Amino acid sequence: MLCLDANLMSISVTSSGIPLLGFSTGNIFTFSLDMNCWQIVDSMSPLMKLCDSIDADELPDGPIGKLLKRRKRPGLLPSVPRGVSSSVKESLLEGWLLAAKTTGSSTDFRGLLMSYVQQLVRNM
Repeated sequence: MLCLDANLMSISVTSSGIPLLGFSTGNIFTFSLDMNCWQIVDSMSPLMKLCDSIDADELPDGPIGKLLKRRKRPGLLPSVPRGVSSSVKESLLEGWLLAAKTTGSSTDFRGLLMSYVQQLVRNM
């Protein structure tokens, strides 16, 4: 996932001492103490164009939310079916929830859980 031409753009540490690294490629990583390895928090994969952007005001103010707010998201491709866009957005939120649990950030976890529940309710 990491390219040779990637530059480290940001380093932060959560209140529980877990590192978060942001790279110029748009990838964000954290270290999982449970698995004893680096875990991807978010990436700028081509799938990002299949999901409408999550507004900055929807993101929490924890360490993960702050990194996600700084990143520029690609725009939604035209004519993406709503079901596809919703599934990709749910998958993103699920990954971010896992990262919030890994980093021990209750602020991120609560905020992302709220966004996730709202997304599920919208898609019922």
